[in-house]
Amino acid sequence: PPGRRTAAPGQAAKATRVRAQPRSVANSRFGEFSASAFEETSLSIDNSVQIWDELVQGPADSLLDSGYDLVGIAGYSTELEQAQVVAAAFKKKGIPVVLGGAGITAAPEAGPGKIDAIFICEAETTWPRFLEDFEAGTVASVCKASGRLDLALSPPPRWDSIADLPASSRKSGSVQTNRGCPHDCEFCDVWIQIGRDIRTKPTPQILTKIGNLERLGLKRLLFATDNFIGNKKHAEELLRALVPFNNAVRQPMAFTAEVTMLVAHDEKMLRLMSEAHFTGAFIGIESVGLDSPRETRKRQNMHGNIVVQMLNIQPYGISVVGSMIVGFDNDQPSVFDHQFYFLEAACIPIPRLNFLHAYSGTDLYTRQRREGLLIDLGRSFPDDPLAGFHMRSNVIFKTMSRSDVYAGYLRLMEQVWDWHNFRDRMLGVIHNLTKLAEQRPDRRLIQIGEDLREVMHGIPMADPASIDETSAHTREKVPYHLWSIAAIMLMQCFEAARLPAPRKALVKQIDLERTRELIFVQPCDEPALAVA
Repeated sequence: PPGRRTAAPGQAAKATRVRAQPRSVANSRFGEFSASAFEETSLSIDNSVQIWDELVQGPADSLLDSGYDLVGIAGYSTELEQAQVVAAAFKKKGIPVVLGGAGITAAPEAGPGKIDAIFICEAETTWPRFLEDFEAGTVASVCKASGRLDLALSPPPRWDSIADLPASSRKSGSVQTNRGCPHDCEFCDVWIQIGRDIRTKPTPQILTKIGNLERLGLKRLLFATDNFIGNKKHAEELLRALVPFNNAVRQPMAFTAEVTMLVAHDEKMLRLMSEAHFTGAFIGIESVGLDSPRETRKRQNMHGNIVVQMLNIQPYGISVVGSMIVGFDNDQPSVFDHQFYFLEAACIPIPRLNFLHAYSGTDLYTRQRREGLLIDLGRSFPDDPLAGFHMRSNVIFKTMSRSDVYAGYLRLMEQVWDWHNFRDRMLGVIHNLTKLAEQRPDRRLIQIGEDLREVMHGIPMADPASIDETSAHTREKVPYHLWSIAAIMLMQCFEAARLPAPRKALVKQIDLERTRELIFVQPCDEPALAVA
């Protein structure tokens, strides 16, 4: 009926709420179904969708009495705990909850008893059928897609529900260009869940989605795909199309994407990315040597000097956000110093520092469990001080004690987010901007950069001297990049301001590691989860 509200799954801690006229589902039957073709189902229901992002709009608790008929949540493995917290709150109110996304696909055992229905793998084919059954009062408890979706059939996101949010709350958005990854890294489950073949969305469809976000006022956009250059022909086609798109809008959009280190060897791709106004790239560097990439099957990272590769990318105006991991079997106590020296030499301003963590659904999880080295963190640390920081590891390290690894990580973190070290990396980035594509000048961006500089002066733990020196160097060398450089400095301000909290949590965790008896997950011989 008119006014009924429902929605496809959103992201965990970025949950999509489904709302309609109040109804009871107490008599619903739960079974299992799979869908193989998008055309198999059609929706005649007038659904009303509300998207709620906890990171932007606050905790979902404020929605508990909003009268939703259905709540849909989706997210990654790192968000599964928060998804269960959100689900429990709505279920306590008698509202059915469904959960989808990579997290529950990798760990479907987390659903029964806590969630009314789970969606395994891609949901475009199963979600419409589920909604029809939900309307009829007979729904499946497990909805599993069979086969791989033709991404041309993937419906566009319903962004209309966030159109009324203040512009300050939605400066950055995301659009998916492809799914899949040809690589088989041991600690990653993308290739297991989504496949090693790269499936792409049509370029006109992608441009339409970008245009929708641009009209909402977004100026920065992440291409939310695990390997943007996985299909080079498609990536180049999209990059060429972005140039006239940016020329046609009032203010050019800035783009970022996740790519592999192989992009450093592709000058043509880097030039096209610069012309399309790419200002950043997320790259899984993980380790500075060859032993750990070989161990974890990250062979794409074993092609030359990684410092030189990073410095090959930056001249095109693309700042590298490098993901680093400590705790591989081959890592020695010197790994923390090696990673810090690498980040400084490669001028990577904003790295992502991680512990090795065996997530459900990965080959690493299976190996660690089979070897009896997989830690049950919930039972070992019920008072977990690191909860919410994404700084936990559930494995036994081969060459170091867990307390030593946490202590080394803390030292690395403090070195990386030290303002003087950050300033040196940023000055290196600016100095390396020698192959910038010609862009449409926009003097407003210079003023925005100046305004941000003043804002940063008032942020706790900020260093005005480093901020001013970096800004002055930018104005002198590349004035029209002042806005993008200021955006990087804002991220440093955030990391420096929040540093006391993770530092305190890590110190407490180090003490616990030295005294707490660890409880391990029961070993088994099961292979890594593979979803057809």
